[in-house]
Amino acid sequence: MMANSRSVQQSSTPESATWSSDGALARSKNSASASGRDGAQTGGQHVKGVQAAAERAARVTGAQGAAIAFGDASAMWCCASFGKAPEIGAPVSSTAGLSGICLRTSEIVQCDDTEVDPRVDAVVCRELGLRSVLIVPVLVDGNLRALIEVFSSKPQ
Repeated sequence: MMANSRSVQQSSTPESATWSSDGALARSKNSASASGRDGAQTGGQHVKGVQAAAERAARVTGAQGAAIAFGDASAMWCCASFGKAPEIGAPVSSTAGLSGICLRTSEIVQCDDTEVDPRVDAVVCRELGLRSVLIVPVLVDGNLRALIEVFSSKPQ
């Protein structure tokens, strides 16, 4: 799916598990609620372009979901989502999960198999149908400005 590519995140989650309000995987019957910081607030063509980029990231990697979050290392929100990924507006947690690791380190984070990776909750990933994840930080002038995440139902 994504051996040498970068990552993206999006939503379409089962009822038994979902993305929590802090952007981490969690058990719930409700999906993450929009915080009011959705892609629509950033304006027209840019929103369409970012949404198209999320969809393209999923398709070229063979992933079932992709998301793009914007902000900085202290606060980031999902602005584009395709397939199985967090909803637009969902905050990205800097303290939990693989996204948090990427936010804190500004380094690519890859999980080849959620069943054996101690950094993830295997039960929640199983409920979401996730087996591998790739998260790529986007740096501008050395500063973290975005994350691109892709999610697959297949291990790598």
